[in-house]
Amino acid sequence: MNVEKTNVVDQSQQPLMRNRKFLYLWLASMVSSMTVSMYLLAEEWYVVQALDLRASLGIVMMVTSIPRVLFMALGGVVADRMSRSRIMFVSEFSRGLLIAAMIGLLVIGNLDIVWLTLFALFFGVLDAFFWPASQSLLPSIVSKDQLMRANSVMQTTQQVSFLLGPVISGFVIANLSYEGVFGLCAILLLTGSLFVIKVKDQPEQSDEQGESIWIEMMGGFHYVKQTSYLMILLFAAAIVNFLFSGPIMLGIPLMVKEMLHQGAVELSFLQSSFAGGALLGSVMIGVINFRRKRGLLVVGALCTFGIWLGLLSQVSQLWQGILLLLVSGICSSMTNLPLISLVQENSDPAKIGRVMSLISMTSMGLLPLSFGFYSLILSLHIPLTIIWLYSGLLLLAVSGFFFLKSKPVRILD
Repeated sequence: MNVEKTNVVDQSQQPLMRNRKFLYLWLASMVSSMTVSMYLLAEEWYVVQALDLRASLGIVMMVTSIPRVLFMALGGVVADRMSRSRIMFVSEFSRGLLIAAMIGLLVIGNLDIVWLTLFALFFGVLDAFFWPASQSLLPSIVSKDQLMRANSVMQTTQQVSFLLGPVISGFVIANLSYEGVFGLCAILLLTGSLFVIKVKDQPEQSDEQGESIWIEMMGGFHYVKQTSYLMILLFAAAIVNFLFSGPIMLGIPLMVKEMLHQGAVELSFLQSSFAGGALLGSVMIGVINFRRKRGLLVVGALCTFGIWLGLLSQVSQLWQGILLLLVSGICSSMTNLPLISLVQENSDPAKIGRVMSLISMTSMGLLPLSFGFYSLILSLHIPLTIIWLYSGLLLLAVSGFFFLKSKPVRILD
């Protein structure tokens, strides 16, 4: 037992790219990110093109995404109870088998909307257990001084995977078939499960062992509530996702049409500039590897978010929008990566699965609410420039409040 513990410590102290456990986790997460983005595009296009059921597309997307939010809290409890690498293995392997079953129904011509919705439901549930386990496993296999850089590598890879996944999926559908793209997804997931099983971590010891799942879940909520900086960071993540994600994702297409009077090419430039900025920010975090005043960095990035969101209301030329969205993407990474690293470094190892699941659940759960809220505002014929201006001012005001009143975050390293 002691020898095994010593080996774990030695692994975590090695340079990041020589840490075999990190490399296996990195490959498994890369495969999962790529597969999710490929699967979602294939699923959506199958509903629209093969089944010709455009009205059902929203239902299938909702069934895929909502379980990921609802089951993440349970996924956090399981991640604190069991081997996290084993949870990831079961999630990836089961999703691979699930997609293989889809291919079987597709071959015999029985993959209708009912079956597809059921598969989407189970895919979302299994995915909900993967990410809390992945995010809580990382701090146990790399040292604290390398954790920020490790998160940067993981985040950069995930962003590249989410960019490339839809392109690969569309190419395979166009040149082969739906069987081809779903088959590729199944192979990738089964391969990823072989990577993650090599990490071989041990469950954290906790004084809550033997308690019911509900009590452990509530214990995670109470732990976050009683830890002031965690509560503040959780609230910050919620504010960013609500005030920024909705206006940006809904507003960019409207800006192209109503403010710039341009077309699809210009839309792709603007969307790519934000994604490129997020990628650039992740690389910058990995290179610089901030170790001091990271709480202040998060607050500063939030303030910049607010300013840039307000400035989008004044865009009159394409280059202005590209520049503002590029910087906004950089700020996105400057907020998310230090925030995640701070939570991982300062949380109780026996509760980190539940803490990370709450962070993910808050971020993902508020996206539909943000979309719905801003869609309602747009339906009232309120100009996009007003929405961006006041959302930016509100985000700046909230960030300023964090800076002035939240000393635990300002001094957090």
